[in-house]
Amino acid sequence: ASMHDSRAAVPLSHITKQRVTNLYDVMDAAYCSKELHDHCRALGHVPLIDHNPRGGEKEHFAPADEVR
Repeated sequence: ASMHDSRAAVPLSHITKQRVTNLYDVMDAAYCSKELHDHCRALGHVPLIDHNPRGGEKEHFAPADEVR
């Protein structure tokens, strides 16, 4: 079956948390959603997810996050 990668992000984050310690979740704009940002923070991670403007104005990373 076909599904978008973003639907697998939450289950994969739980599997990853069991195997490694990571501080950041780095994703491209296809994963941009408030729910996924909140989920990353709930795991104690810093979400570095490129903003998808979806017809609006593009939001850029904060300077420190841009470096990461």
